[in-house]
Amino acid sequence: MKKNIFLALDFGSLDKALDVTNKTKEYLAGIKIGLELYSAIGLKGIKEFEKFKLPIFLDTKIFDIPNQVAKTVKVISTLKAIKYFTIHALGSLEMLHAAQKAAKNTSLEFLAVSVLTSFDKKDLEQIGIMNEVEDQVKLLINLACQAKLSGVIVSAQDIGLIR
Repeated sequence: MKKNIFLALDFGSLDKALDVTNKTKEYLAGIKIGLELYSAIGLKGIKEFEKFKLPIFLDTKIFDIPNQVAKTVKVISTLKAIKYFTIHALGSLEMLHAAQKAAKNTSLEFLAVSVLTSFDKKDLEQIGIMNEVEDQVKLLINLACQAKLSGVIVSAQDIGLIR
């Protein structure tokens, strides 16, 4: 059976996340640990998932100055089970390159976040971006491509733009 499902562990409890993973592990290609669970368990808690021998997609959507992103990536990349890590393309090409450089000689792969799925034109305008959502998504995905990231995260409605 081909396994192509990453289970989103959107919980604030390590015990609940471990229990759900244990019950579903035979069907999974990997697990996704988002900001809520990561905030509750940190890297120490992520180590608890290594026993499942599943790739981990750490979805914390990092966005900071290049130096801080590089330092964070070095810490994250010490856990071999973390295969994928999200990074905001809005952070600049320099920030994306800093992440890539910090992960050199590791197996960590980056997935770029374009525009958050909850955002609309009004939300973009409130933060000073006058582009249409579609145009902003294209711009950020192009940055991720320039940085040679492994993939992108977009809303389902934007999949056509990316292809």
